[in-house]
Amino acid sequence: MMMIVNPEILALFTMVGAVGPILMFIADLILYYPSRRDHRTASSYFETIDPGGNRLAESTMQEISYGRAMVAGAMGPVSCLFYTIGFGSLFLGLQPLTRDDGQQQSLFPLPASLVLPLLVSITFSLMMMIGAVYHSLFAYTCFISKEIAKNKKESCTETHQALVRLVLVHREYMRYMYLWAAVPCFVGSIAFCWCCLFTETIYSPYTVLFVPAFSGPLKKLCKRYELGGLVLCGGLTNLWNLCFFVALTVNAASKTTK
Repeated sequence: MMMIVNPEILALFTMVGAVGPILMFIADLILYYPSRRDHRTASSYFETIDPGGNRLAESTMQEISYGRAMVAGAMGPVSCLFYTIGFGSLFLGLQPLTRDDGQQQSLFPLPASLVLPLLVSITFSLMMMIGAVYHSLFAYTCFISKEIAKNKKESCTETHQALVRLVLVHREYMRYMYLWAAVPCFVGSIAFCWCCLFTETIYSPYTVLFVPAFSGPLKKLCKRYELGGLVLCGGLTNLWNLCFFVALTVNAASKTTK
């Protein structure tokens, strides 16, 4: 088989991409890791931090300082840059390999065989661009819950009710943004699986086990059975994406030794 792209270059790009989930995972911990041990449970995360919870008005994030939340929120878009570099390289890595006789190992002729790799790169990059905004919105859970806690002490009922309505709108907007990120995530994962399972590429078929879409069902299992603590549940998406980049890097690097 002939390589269209240098595997060493691909391995380098996916290694750069791996910086994205590492940086955003660190940002997650800065953003909502609580000082109290009893707030570090899975149930605490899903009830008071995750937008699916019903206690965002009493979020444990009210313990986080404004400055800490602002820095952590800004780290989301920064990590997105590294994510995009890694996902962008998938367009090259998913190119059908060429046999010694010049024929490509794909179900579709060129240029149709380039459509799915391009779709993967675009949708995964879009997913993380929206995901960076979603990450930054968590800072407002901190801001609003701190104001609600402060207002309780001042006993201003009208202001308290307004803040509670605001946190409900905030929660719905976060859910809305999550859906916008979920659609390209699902489309990109399907396209990636198709490329790896039905086309000869640098990446082995087993890499489909780590596509970003699978982090969703895993997180639902953690929520249902209260598996892991706040660190695992809150950082699962980025930890899973890190596994994805590691698998891609190992695949590309292995081709350089042959």
